[in-house]
Amino acid sequence: MEGLNFNLLNIITLLGSLQGFLLCLLFVSSKRFHRTSTRFLVLLVFSISATNLISSLNDIDLQKIYPIVGLCSNSWSFLIPFSLYYFVQFLLNPTYSFKKTDYIIAMLSSGQLVFQLFEIIWYLLAADEIANYAKTLYVIDRTTETLGLFYCLVVIVLILKKLKNYQRHPSEIQEKSIHWLKKTFIPIGVLWILWAIPLGIQLLTPNPQSGMFYPLKLGMALIIYWLGYSIYIYRDLWETKEESDIELLRKSTKGIELSSKTEEHYQKVLRLFEEEKLYQNAELNMSLLAEKTGLSNGYLSQIINQKEGKNFFDFINYYRVEEVKQKLNDAAFNHYSILGIALEAGFKSKSTFNSAFKKFTGQTPSNFRKQLQNS
Repeated sequence: MEGLNFNLLNIITLLGSLQGFLLCLLFVSSKRFHRTSTRFLVLLVFSISATNLISSLNDIDLQKIYPIVGLCSNSWSFLIPFSLYYFVQFLLNPTYSFKKTDYIIAMLSSGQLVFQLFEIIWYLLAADEIANYAKTLYVIDRTTETLGLFYCLVVIVLILKKLKNYQRHPSEIQEKSIHWLKKTFIPIGVLWILWAIPLGIQLLTPNPQSGMFYPLKLGMALIIYWLGYSIYIYRDLWETKEESDIELLRKSTKGIELSSKTEEHYQKVLRLFEEEKLYQNAELNMSLLAEKTGLSNGYLSQIINQKEGKNFFDFINYYRVEEVKQKLNDAAFNHYSILGIALEAGFKSKSTFNSAFKKFTGQTPSNFRKQLQNS
């Protein structure tokens, strides 16, 4: 079309949006990607893609031919932080359930989209009338965009706190999720913070220069490309071919009551841990323990929770930490490295071991060994 302002950056962001929509289609159409966290990832990718698409269409001056495009400028910006927060929430804690406050936040987050839909319908029904309120609508758009930025900053703080908390008390399932989230969330957070610069200029300058947002839009397009790449590299974070232990627990614990044989079953679990040292198996999960005992995942979870007051991961890590403490106190293991002892006890990584050890002892493994040597 004549008069349209195409350039390389516009083309890259438009292609990024197209890939984002294709990713959403892949997630929605595949039965392997039906985790709750993945649904929020779809909303996140769709929101970023839609925002980039509409912004790019405005940059190429399509709104001069189709004014309705200009009414869609910020439709999805509130849903980006909303979907990112709950994506992180359900990725790290699949058993999380929506509360009343979550539904209120969802309604508020979608309010911007509802308002923009109202503008579009108003334009379609009375284009001449809406032109009289152009300045008012502009102020509303700029205000919601500013509020959206503050919303993003609040979400950044909340996610950082959440990641910090899970790093202190990780499980084997969460560790890979946290590793991927760091790679993905940090650039998103940086882009959100940088977004305040051109937005402030736009609000304070009567005739702001076009193209101020180009680098940020390009960054968002690159994030979409990264998410597409992540599907193959971190495939197990999205697929539901085999439900994770935590998801199985949520389904199987409903309606299960502890039987009169609870103590017998509990002793059976203890024998597996204390005599057979099942916890030394680094691949141990709830499904494997259920197979060994002949009990269901949910029933086992309830037994451990009732008898030990711990979740499954804390239960097995407690035994591993106790073995490490015992060997650190044994002169026969003085020539062993702390990490070597931890790996033999069943830990899969140094970070998980350090976090678990400090949780149960209140000190680091190296300080614990020094204390023993000085006593």
